[in-house]
Amino acid sequence: MGVIVQTLVYHQVDSEQQACDAADKLGYPVVLKTAQHTILHKTDVDGVKLRLDSVDGVRDAYSARSEEHTSELQSQAYPVCR
Repeated sequence: MGVIVQTLVYHQVDSEQQACDAADKLGYPVVLKTAQHTILHKTDVDGVKLRLDSVDGVRDAYSARSEEHTSELQSQAYPVCR
């Protein structure tokens, strides 16, 4: 009996356009998540956006990240995952 190991497919992005392009390539829905390693509980700082099912959803989520006042979330890239 074999073991099935699922791997996470993602694209690391650092712009809104790259996030939209990555989501189009991966297929919807996608997740936008902060890649900041110093934040252990990313959901505590609203660092995970789930079930983004359109390019507009990805754009809105990425824009919201860019408008955050928390410098930890502003100055870094984000993985777009499926």
